Amino acid sequence: MACCGEAQWSLSDLTGSDGPATGELLARVHASDLSILARGGRRRDLAFSETVIDDCAHLLPNFNDRLEAVRESLLAALISRPDSPGLIHRDFSADQVLIGSGCPCLIDSDRSATSDRDSDIGSFLARLDEEVLDGTTAPDAAARAGDTLQHARRLRQRGRLKG
Repeated sequence: MACCGEAQWSLSDLTGSDGPATGELLARVHASDLSILARGGRRRDLAFSETVIDDCAHLLPNFNDRLEAVRESLLAALISRPDSPGLIHRDFSADQVLIGSGCPCLIDSDRSATSDRDSDIGSFLARLDEEVLDGTTAPDAAARAGDTLQHARRLRQRGRLKG
């Protein structure tokens, strides 16, 4: 997606000094103006969520009360949050970032698509939680990496980062 020059490349450590530049790079990707592209938007997201919950209800009838609570919470969250379509990586993680000459490069963009820009950060944060639970990432390191990406997201939302 975006790289800088010839360099010695190494895997990124998003919990350390590579985090801010990588967060800004991802935010710049997300700031790409793709408004000309049509997508299903919120209606498609709601329909997909309904289908998943209905399928779960058929498979797990003893959990119908919990699934209805999830349905209501998800519906409220989707309606209250503005739709933010744009270019996303779809597989963003620390192993998708190389650092060369102090500059991050996003790699492996074969899954890139247009979708809600916050989905990259959401899936990254979920992956961090999983790594904390399985002991491969320390909780404080995960918090730093998550904070870095959230900060870059806020910069993009305020219009301080352009594609």
